Parts: sequence; structure tokens; C-alpha cells
Amino acid sequence: PKLIYAAASGFGPAGPDAREGALDLVGVARSGVSTLLGNDDDPGIPHYGGLGDQAGAIMTAYGVMAALAARERFGVGQKIDTSLLMSMIAWQGLMLGKGFI
Repeated sequence: PKLIYAAASGFGPAGPDAREGALDLVGVARSGVSTLLGNDDDPGIPHYGGLGDQAGAIMTAYGVMAALAARERFGVGQKIDTSLLMSMIAWQGLMLGKGFI
């Protein structure tokens, strides 16, 4: 009952693409973040390779840390379920906010 386990996927546990594999740039493009990052044809804007993979890993780590804190406080375990696509959608606010600074 105190077990904490994490699952990370490309597009989440349910839905039409749940069983599909994902690559970093697929998550970045499908989330809409690629429009904020520029491309190889524009040398003035850097291209951030690996951003989607990093976002998914960081969100998974945050989920595990939150689950550890909950287990310490309430004595229960839980499942952490993250996806590359949803992590990038969550990070869209960060990328959009960067433009307002």
C-alpha cells in the first residue's frame, strides 16, 4: 500500500495514440511549442533539441517527489503517470511567459 511507481509514455495511458511511440520533436511539435522555438533556417533563434524528453523526465521526477512527500505525510503510495505530450503542453506557459519578459 506504500508503493510508489511511475509510468512515462509519449501520449498518455488512454486515447487513440496511447500505444504509439513518441520522439522528442513529435511532442514538441504536437504541443505547439515548436512555433516558439524557431527552426534551422533562422540562425537568430536557437533550436532546443531534447526539450520534450527533458520536460517529460522532469515532470516524472516531480511526480515521484510529490508522491514521496504524500507517502511521508499520509502513509499511502500511488501511481505517477506522465507523458511527453502533456509535459510539453504544461511547459507551454513557461515558454509563452518567457516572451513577456
